[in-house]
Formats: sequence, C-alpha cells, structure tokens
Amino acid sequence: MHQLSTFKAGALYAAIASCLLIPQAAAQGAGEWADVKDPQELRALYADKTHRSRAFVGYYRADGTGLLQARGSANRVPRAWAVRGDQVCTGPKDEEPTCFHLQRSTKKPNEVLAQGERRGQKVMLWFTVEDGIPKF
Repeated sequence: MHQLSTFKAGALYAAIASCLLIPQAAAQGAGEWADVKDPQELRALYADKTHRSRAFVGYYRADGTGLLQARGSANRVPRAWAVRGDQVCTGPKDEEPTCFHLQRSTKKPNEVLAQGERRGQKVMLWFTVEDGIPKF
C-alpha cells in the first residue's frame, strides 16, 4: 500500500511539474519569440514607455526612473532601470534590481517576455509595451 501511495504522489508531482513547464515551453516554442540583446533596442523598450500586464502597469522614463502600480492598487512604487550588457535591470528605487533577458514576440512586436532570477527564484513577466507615459 505504501508503494502505491508513493507512486501516486510521484505521478501527482510529475503532472504538476509538466503543467508548470507547458506555458514556458509554449511561450518559447515555434520561433515566436526573438531575443533582444542590442543595448539600444533594450533601451528603446523602456525609455518613455508604459508596460502593461494583468498584474501591473509600469511607467519608465528615459532617465532611468519609473513607477510601478499593481492592478487594483492606488500605490505607485518608485522604480529604477538600466541596461547592463544584454539585460535590463529594474526594481524598486534604492534596492537591488532584478536583471532580465528580454524576448519580443515575432507576431506582435509590442509583446515582451522578460526572464530573470531574484533571490534564487526564477521570475517571468509577460507585458505589452506602449509609447508614452503620464506625467509624474
């Protein structure tokens, strides 16, 4: 009986793991995403741009500052961003940033996938980029 329970638990963990991996594999599959490594192109994705996702709206100035607002919240958190090599590093102002490798959708160039790591945890963000920011 114990072996059967161990088998069921293993199968459950495998099923959960495969469900977690499917979106990432699908997002990177079939040549739908192209790496963005050029520092000028990376800068162009942040300088005076608005980033929108289901979870947040971010506003980024060309001077390396910005604001992030979680959906459903009135709080705006000051941000800082900078291009470092082939990554964009961003985070709360005066804190250690998270650096991201960016990919752009080949079908919808305003869609961006950002992948990084923070405190040993993988971080993946999917957002759209729009020209312009509000005054702040």
